[in-house]
Amino acid sequence: MNLLPDTRKQALVRLYLTRVGVVAALLLSAVFLVHATLALPSYLYLHQVIAERTQEVSDLGERLAGSKVREVSARVATLNASATYLSQTQSRATASGAIRAIGSVSHPGVRLTGFSFSQPITITSAPKMTLTGNAGSRETLRAYVSALGTLPYISKVDLPISAYAKETDINFTITLSGTFLP
Repeated sequence: MNLLPDTRKQALVRLYLTRVGVVAALLLSAVFLVHATLALPSYLYLHQVIAERTQEVSDLGERLAGSKVREVSARVATLNASATYLSQTQSRATASGAIRAIGSVSHPGVRLTGFSFSQPITITSAPKMTLTGNAGSRETLRAYVSALGTLPYISKVDLPISAYAKETDINFTITLSGTFLP
């Protein structure tokens, strides 16, 4: 039996609960401090990694920006070169125009069997055309070559001397250079 009055009993219960609360709060605070202390190295490491990664990202961004600028500049230069080439194609001869111009030259006794037309690789060189065929005689071949040489849009007519080896039924290959623009 407890001989203490009720007020005293309630005061002891409050005191007991207060002590339990204080001990629980102290234990909770101690656990929190231990966890905070143990988490501190991870927190510092995380901030260090974030700072390193941020620096790495900014360095990569600068490098990529530099390479992108170079890449875009190279593409613009290529596009400008292509545009220049394409704008100059209007003033260049076409294969059909060159064949038409060469075909307009009278060639009795000469039979043309093949045409080959090539545009120049560089802007400064002239287009070339190769004619293959058969001539009835040396004289008809010579007359045809001289007629081609008199054309204003042909700058060079090249026929190998070996073509004149036979007197009749002569197979030949003539290389022409010029603008081919009549």
